[in-house]
Amino acid sequence: MPELATGYIGAVVETNPVIRFFLRTLFTPVTYEIHHFIIGDYMPYLNDWQVLESITSKGCSVRMLKEVQRDGKPIVYYHHIGWTPEKGEQMKAAWWMRSAKRYDYLAILKFLWHTVRSFPYRARPWAFPYKADKSFWCTEIVEECAREAGMSLVPWAGVWPHPWSFKVSRELGIMVKV
Repeated sequence: MPELATGYIGAVVETNPVIRFFLRTLFTPVTYEIHHFIIGDYMPYLNDWQVLESITSKGCSVRMLKEVQRDGKPIVYYHHIGWTPEKGEQMKAAWWMRSAKRYDYLAILKFLWHTVRSFPYRARPWAFPYKADKSFWCTEIVEECAREAGMSLVPWAGVWPHPWSFKVSRELGIMVKV
């Protein structure tokens, strides 16, 4: 495992072949990294890192990295090119300020609507308009926290932060693999 730090971004890579088929067919650029989270503090007494995330079953929640790894799916790690330890702490603090928020189930319907609307063409990141609300899904809370720390991960204003816009950020060099 790479050397981690508070404020790094983790992404779980989808391995299910059926889901990978739909991801490859419906969206461009192609990415299989579908769940993103923020690395929190290192817990030396557990020899593990906190994972700050937004998931469907719990909304904003804290898990340990070993729990996320238990799913058996590969995880890749990134950081913003402007990342510093201070900005990592700011991202963590921004997440804690939003930690009582719920998961954005309505975002799933919006996401499906924009995807169907773009058919038969593959949906592109800039085709998803974004308006902040009071609930989050995983990439949205990562982007909000990064923005509050002064590091936007999505290269366009007004575009919904989702895995494909993060992929474009990596291609543009805004996010760097650890």
